[in-house]
Amino acid sequence: MRIEHGYLIRPNIPNNIQASVNLKITDSLIEFEFSEDAIALNEIETNEILLGEFNGFGKVTILGCTQSSLKMGCSANIIKYKVNHLLIGVHIYNWQDLEFSKCIVNIPSLFEWVNIRPIKNNIYSENKIQLDVPNDEKIASLERFDLFFSFGYETKAEKNEIHLKQHTYLKIVSKEKKLLIEEYMEIITHFKKFLLFIINKSPISESISFYDSKHNIENTNTLIPIELITPSKKNESPKSISLIRIDYTEIATCFEDIIKNWFENNNLKPSVDLIIEKFLNPKLSRENDFLNACFAIETFHRRFKTINTYSKAVFKKIRKDIIENIEDDDIKNFIYEKLSYANEPTFRTRLFDLKEYFESILASNINIDEYIIKIVKTRNFLVHRGDNKKTFNELDMFFAARYLENIVRICILIELKVPENIVLNIQNCNKNYLQSLYEINKKTNKTVPNGVYNQWLWFS
Repeated sequence: MRIEHGYLIRPNIPNNIQASVNLKITDSLIEFEFSEDAIALNEIETNEILLGEFNGFGKVTILGCTQSSLKMGCSANIIKYKVNHLLIGVHIYNWQDLEFSKCIVNIPSLFEWVNIRPIKNNIYSENKIQLDVPNDEKIASLERFDLFFSFGYETKAEKNEIHLKQHTYLKIVSKEKKLLIEEYMEIITHFKKFLLFIINKSPISESISFYDSKHNIENTNTLIPIELITPSKKNESPKSISLIRIDYTEIATCFEDIIKNWFENNNLKPSVDLIIEKFLNPKLSRENDFLNACFAIETFHRRFKTINTYSKAVFKKIRKDIIENIEDDDIKNFIYEKLSYANEPTFRTRLFDLKEYFESILASNINIDEYIIKIVKTRNFLVHRGDNKKTFNELDMFFAARYLENIVRICILIELKVPENIVLNIQNCNKNYLQSLYEINKKTNKTVPNGVYNQWLWFS
């Protein structure tokens, strides 16, 4: 926890100062408090902007807050407010001014993945450490912004020690029009999903800083780094038990096309969000985990595969002929609604259309047709609570979700234009890995505690 002391004001009433304010920051909470006896800021609204200065931070801008508690004390009552977002280093007076020309995000896992190092450790061979910061590496140019990998380091002196820490940053630079904070956050979130879903790396960020020419150090051209602090849990997010990991060097030459497809192909997003829910919510129940995987593969198939009983024109005529022969309006509306999706393939049909992917990931001793039918029956049982015969038990349901998840990932990798040899390597690697993992857990008779993702497994 970090606690700083300072004051707050409203932008439009600068002389109305709320003094003796304590600002508390933890990983999951930003909160300020002051004594009710010394209250100067009355009825603070949820979406209100507040300005202040605090020891250790300097200028701060609070973007929205809500009263969280009123603590009764012997000498005074303490009013507490929970902060939505906090900007450090600047005063911004209204929401319209929350636009910036660039943003730099420190995501620690990027350094290991990209593996471009500004510090050359030649201490043993040449008795020296060389600092050589590479130029920014442009990774994609999109309609409203460019994406870069940026490199740097920081130093920290402690008594007789000097610590050097290297970083690889994600840099977002707006093009013709500056971007608002919420637009930057959407870009950052989508890039983090790429790290989690495709690369299987932690998306946790240590800092997010904004820059703009209107916020610079007085009498210089040096831009002030405006750090955004938001309440978040910085615990290590769980990653998939799958072995889908792609080294940056493997895709560096085609990474721009891959990342552009990731940002521009909106049809991928629903399936991605369904799969990564369990990463963000480790207590997701095994049933919802399985259903999410089912919905993800069904959603993907609907958007990227064509398998209709009739062509759209023929089906439209069939539906029209049926409706025109019904006289009762209520029945006509009922039948029309039921026919809306009559030309859509069933869940079973969609899975069998993807049979080649099941063959590429399932063990050779598994009957593919029976396995697909079991997925369908288990899904129908969970959704409709019908017959539970020939459905998966807890362990098999968990691994069925993993197989479905991997098929969705493979399909998305193909849509992103990831090189075929990498996709094939991932298929083979995951096939062997999941099979051995399943056999280990089956032999040990492990049971699956509901609401715990991947913490119960015996890992190889």
